Amino acid sequence: MANLSVAAYRPHIPGTSPLLGVLEYGAHRISTQIEDRKLELFAVVMVERGRGRLHTASSGSQVVVAPAIFWLWPGMVHSYGPDDGTDWDEQWALFEGRIANDVLASALIEPRQPLLQLHELGEMQRLFALLRVEMGDDTPLARASAGARMQRIALTAAHQSLIERRERAEHPIAPAIEALRERAFETVDLSRFAEEFGMSPATLRRKFIAATGVPPKAFQLRLRLDRAKEMLAITDAGIEAIAHQTGFEDAFYFSRVFAQREGMSPSSFRNTNRRL
Repeated sequence: MANLSVAAYRPHIPGTSPLLGVLEYGAHRISTQIEDRKLELFAVVMVERGRGRLHTASSGSQVVVAPAIFWLWPGMVHSYGPDDGTDWDEQWALFEGRIANDVLASALIEPRQPLLQLHELGEMQRLFALLRVEMGDDTPLARASAGARMQRIALTAAHQSLIERRERAEHPIAPAIEALRERAFETVDLSRFAEEFGMSPATLRRKFIAATGVPPKAFQLRLRLDRAKEMLAITDAGIEAIAHQTGFEDAFYFSRVFAQREGMSPSSFRNTNRRL
């Protein structure tokens, strides 16, 4: 692993074969893809922030949306990293041992489905923080604790993924996306909106990002700006009228947001894209 911001390394002791040993831990921010790499050890990567892709021969290509965790097996060719032009925050660990495969199997984690969506990031961050502490203390007790911690990470990740899948089945996001699309030009209280669909605001946000790539507010803003561009191109409506009809508080705020997102003012966009 490269570009480490935090790392801990525990050298392998020749002639030993631990039941389950953690050899390296790291936490960093990456902005480039890792391409076609193969490790000699098991690895776990927890993505805390960001969005990207994971590809292995066994699982194919999968979209990674934080919070998520994925597992890599020895000899598995893999590629992963954030979307182009973005970055993500991750924590990772390398581990080995005679029961490493059994640990993942007991958590029902397999090469065909190495990526798990997490339900509660804070719980997993706490487990990784404890792993980091144990990696910094090279004693028999700390080594044993780190191995047990890795097993707990696997079981907790599997449990959270199960909760996330059940919640997704019970509370599908498609109706909420369609409802927000219909109300894009209205003032929407996202807390009440989430409650309307039986979700917390955090769950709504997470599911929106997984389905559309952006949070609800950004999704709504995109719809507003798309409608504004359409009106600028095909109508004679003034800037203030367009701002009002697309849900913006005033023309000045609309113009500022439009310029930030589109790289030009509404007037310049109209002059360039006029279709009347």
